[in-house]
This record gives sequence, C-alpha cells and structure tokens, in this order.
Amino acid sequence: MLDSRKRAAVFLDRDGTLIKDANYPSNPAEVTPVPGAAEALRQFQAMGLALVVVSNQSGVGRGFVTEAQAAAVDTKFREIFRRAGIAFDGVYYCPHSPEAGCDCRKPQPGLLRRAAEDLDLSLADSFLIGDKVEDGQAAQAVGASGMLVTLDSERARAGLASGLAVFERLADTVAALGRRVKAPLATGPTSP
Repeated sequence: MLDSRKRAAVFLDRDGTLIKDANYPSNPAEVTPVPGAAEALRQFQAMGLALVVVSNQSGVGRGFVTEAQAAAVDTKFREIFRRAGIAFDGVYYCPHSPEAGCDCRKPQPGLLRRAAEDLDLSLADSFLIGDKVEDGQAAQAVGASGMLVTLDSERARAGLASGLAVFERLADTVAALGRRVKAPLATGPTSP
C-alpha cells in the first residue's frame, strides 16, 4: 500500500545506468548519456516519481579522481539532463573507497536513507535502478524494489539470483514501473 503522505522515488545509479561508464570519470567532456535515458526519466517523472541519483564514486577515495574533477563531471552530467528537461530531486554521491567501511557506499543503504530523510520519500514504495548487483542490494536493504540494467549475462544471472528484476536497457524498466505505479503518487498536501 502506498503511503500517501510520502512520495515514492526512482533511485538511479549514474555511471553505467544514466551515462556511459567511464571507469572513474574525471573528464566532463567524456560524459555521454546512455541512449534513451532522458526519455525514460521523463516517463518516470510523469508517473509522479521523484528522481534521485545515488552513485558510488570511489575514484575520489582511491585518489584516481580529484574532488574538483568529480564536481566538474557532476556539473556536466546535470547540465546534459537539464537541457533534456530533466530536474533531479536529489543527487547523492559516496566518495569513499570500498575499504573506508562507510554506510553510504552501495550496497550499504546510507545514501537512500539520507535522500529519504531529506526529500520525505517512502522507501518501501520506491525503486532503485542500477547496473550492478550492489545497487539492487542497497534497495533491498531498505525494502525498496531493485532493478538491474545490464547486457552482461554473468551480471544478469547474479541479479536474478539476488532477487532483482533484470532488464537490458533503462527504457525497458519504464513499462515495469508503469505496471507497479498505477497513478501519480502524492507529491504533497492536497486541497479539500
């Protein structure tokens, strides 16, 4: 049952889901959207879902990418989607290395919990779409639905074994979410 007091979200991994994975992106000129990403995001917005990016950026913690480079890539990422008419409700990054033991690096659910608190979201009514099993595990940790987008057969098998819905393209997830979200969800107080 949807919690009408809180909004549902589609949490989205960034690299490999919304933009092509550049393996520790540091150059804004190389930020390229995944084909069909903007259209899928527009359709999620039309369903009344908040759009929230949750992304591990361990290149910062590992020393491969400076904070300034990461910020420049983020600025370019947001600009590309803003020009396509997409406004993200929130963008959250974990800059830590895997060895840091933080609670925000997926599969830990810290980023999702922080976003839910900041944006008054219902995690149980939300979805997370990513390209790695760890993305889906973060969703499962908070009672959200996890979806994996991958063409890699080994990753797809691991996703299915973890109880994730698996799709080849981000665009393929739109119909699946559309079946689960029957009408736009509450986005705030309603008038009498």
